[in-house]
Amino acid sequence: MSEPAADATEPASDGDEVRLSLPARHEYARIARIAVAALALRLGFSYREVEDLRLAIDESLILLLGGDQPGERVTIRYGTEPGHVEVEAETDVETTISAEALERFATLVDELVDSWSLSDDHRRLHLAKRHRAPTD
Repeated sequence: MSEPAADATEPASDGDEVRLSLPARHEYARIARIAVAALALRLGFSYREVEDLRLAIDESLILLLGGDQPGERVTIRYGTEPGHVEVEAETDVETTISAEALERFATLVDELVDSWSLSDDHRRLHLAKRHRAPTD
């Protein structure tokens, strides 16, 4: 698992912050994906970087929620600064995350973002990604 900076549990402080509160059902994941894509595009991220973030958001919600959780909510905070996006997804849903699910998540997401961390109670997930300038 990638290790973020010690204070990386909060979104970037010298930029914009967007907060979403969504029903804890997978059908609402599209809204979370659209939001991160719009923010990353505004910051000049490449198509590939945007798609990486969209997939990382999908995988994050799958991990945090398990199945649909009617009546519950998930809060997603997007922090931006030039060339950098941080996402923190949090829920009050009590979900048991198996070792296999966590390993699958780590394998996928390690390739998609620069760093990520999951709280000890498995209710808060943090992701961070920097824009990489194209090389000539």
